[in-house]
Amino acid sequence: MPLKSPKNRRANKGFSIVEALLAMTIITTGLIPLLSLASLSSSISNRMRDSFIAANLAQEGVEIIRSLRDENWLRYNCFGVACGTTSPVGSWRVQWDNNLTTNLPVVVGANPPLNITADKIYTYSAGTVTRYKRIAEVTEVIAGTVTFI
Repeated sequence: MPLKSPKNRRANKGFSIVEALLAMTIITTGLIPLLSLASLSSSISNRMRDSFIAANLAQEGVEIIRSLRDENWLRYNCFGVACGTTSPVGSWRVQWDNNLTTNLPVVVGANPPLNITADKIYTYSAGTVTRYKRIAEVTEVIAGTVTFI
């Protein structure tokens, strides 16, 4: 039986434990930053989504107040009451379907979170509770002059 040369014996062997541990350490060291980057990217994405929704809800609130203001000017009303008899200055809870005939805005007492419906509409009356709240502030800028913001 011929003897195998040391070169052939080495070629038939597998990895040593040290080589396997070293390979695992290198792979792990490379994967940990990638996994933490993926986690950070996910949390930044969630924050951006929340900021986007909040900005759009704030814009909607401004548009609702402006719509009510314009409707008031046409009727010479101050939030559904003749001007001079009451002041619209204060904090108001508004939602997308507020108007001056069937669904007046509500003076803020408690400020519950907005709900989201199955149709993705934010409202106070129905749907799943969200983390978002909205108050529209109406202030006097110059004494005797009411500004709707």
